[in-house]
Amino acid sequence: MGEKGPGMRAEIAEGLRYILGNRMLSKIAGATGSSNLFTNISFAVLPLYLLEEVGLSVPAYGALGGFYGGGVLLGALVADRIPRLIGVGRTILWSIALGGPAGLLVPLAPRDLVFPFVATSFFLGGISNVVYNVNQVSLRQAITPERMLGRLNGTMRFLVWGTMPIGAVIGGVLAQVLGVHTGILIGAILGLFPFLSILFSPVPSLKTIPEPAVEAQAAEPGEVQAPTIPATAAPDAGPPFEAVLEGEVEADPRRRRPGC
Repeated sequence: MGEKGPGMRAEIAEGLRYILGNRMLSKIAGATGSSNLFTNISFAVLPLYLLEEVGLSVPAYGALGGFYGGGVLLGALVADRIPRLIGVGRTILWSIALGGPAGLLVPLAPRDLVFPFVATSFFLGGISNVVYNVNQVSLRQAITPERMLGRLNGTMRFLVWGTMPIGAVIGGVLAQVLGVHTGILIGAILGLFPFLSILFSPVPSLKTIPEPAVEAQAAEPGEVQAPTIPATAAPDAGPPFEAVLEGEVEADPRRRRPGC
């Protein structure tokens, strides 16, 4: 019989150490997880707000998904083109930053213009989600050695998806205590800030997706091998100031803001 491998707890711990010990991966996890937390605060009660308080018709509510789908399609068409113009790091930064203002359109919509405001929000959110996820997932896969990919993806999904039900519970409590519209507004305002995790990291200085990381030597059992960081990442330099369901965001835009 072969030797028994490390247990599940050991592998989970190794994945956490790996992500938290890498400046790019930890910041991506922070941005995505906080975005999912805040947007689910807003969109846990979105159907109640649009259908009951605003009085949007059921067909109109269903049609909003079409606008999100249009944004997803456009995002898929430009996800690999934008990095060629501004660099992959800035693409990741600006795509998640776009999701914040997009979500704010929902609570700020005048009652007589709710449908066009929310439709625009969904459309922009669809673009934001796809462009962000295509590039950030590609980046993290590239800088992670092959033997760590399973633990990386499993741990990352737990961190960034685990905030969704927490946000939904908070959104329900806020709606009960402060009102549905106020709860959505609070979540949308908080959703303006997740991009800061990316801004203050080495990510924006990346020009291209680096070559897949290779380990210089085999890691000992229980030891996490650090990824190869490309020279363009400038780990010690601050980023320039001017600087979904394969990704990490939920697919149904009517359940949450279509941003990351």
